[in-house]
Amino acid sequence: MPVYDQRAHLRIWGECWDASIPVQTLATRTTYARTPEPGTAVVFLLVGCATQSAPSYDQAIVDSLSKADKDTLTLYASVSHGTTRDTVTKRLADYNSVIGAFDAIRIDVNARANPAPAIPVPTAGKVKEIIETLNNLRDTDVATGLKPGFVATSKGDYELAIVPALFYEKALKR
Repeated sequence: MPVYDQRAHLRIWGECWDASIPVQTLATRTTYARTPEPGTAVVFLLVGCATQSAPSYDQAIVDSLSKADKDTLTLYASVSHGTTRDTVTKRLADYNSVIGAFDAIRIDVNARANPAPAIPVPTAGKVKEIIETLNNLRDTDVATGLKPGFVATSKGDYELAIVPALFYEKALKR
């Protein structure tokens, strides 16, 4: 009586079993399987696995970024026509508030688990740029006051950093 070979149907993939193992087929003749070709197992493994190369979405980070963005744009609006050095004490609390908010976000982003540590999360670098931009704005305001052109340039630098950070964090939701 012929013995059913469970591996016989795999021949559609080519001869890829170990040649030293005898295999009974339905035709009752002995055939030999061959060793897998290099990379065959890897292909099968990769097809069945889903890898995650980005950190998980965190609504708290998105909310914090959005709130800090709103507060920062309010600060930029209040100084957009320029300032004098004499009135800087009125704004120091606002500067410190937004800089502190972005520093807290930076810590949250760096503390979040990253499944691919070799791939840097762009939000962390962008938040660091924002902190540097806001520190420069505050320090210039304290030292000399702000000119409208300087404020516009600083706001442009800020927007170049906040937009990719918000975009990346919101894109993690999908």
